[in-house]
Amino acid sequence: MLDQLEPRGNRRVAGHRAAVYRGTLDGVSTELGWIAELQLPARVERRVGDDRQELRLTGLEQGEAAAMRFTTREQLQAYESIDFADPGDRHGDPFVDRVMQHGGLQLHTH
Repeated sequence: MLDQLEPRGNRRVAGHRAAVYRGTLDGVSTELGWIAELQLPARVERRVGDDRQELRLTGLEQGEAAAMRFTTREQLQAYESIDFADPGDRHGDPFVDRVMQHGGLQLHTH
């Protein structure tokens, strides 16, 4: 995508330099802010007529400490371990059922 857009300068996003690119992709006016060192989009804006869509990076955290902000260690330890060597033995388990509905596993019968 980057080679189809024109460079338009730089901005600082979450403590990183993001290169700004603009142009038209498949008839859609597009602006992209790209953090090259992380290979991560900082901002994507797409416009078609009066319709505008924007995806914006609002924060950047890495490592275990960042993951722990969303749940406590006690909550994580309360999750039941599932041996995925044979999830077919877990019929009726809500988690396994959801994974199956999304085509995430191929189960076999005994």
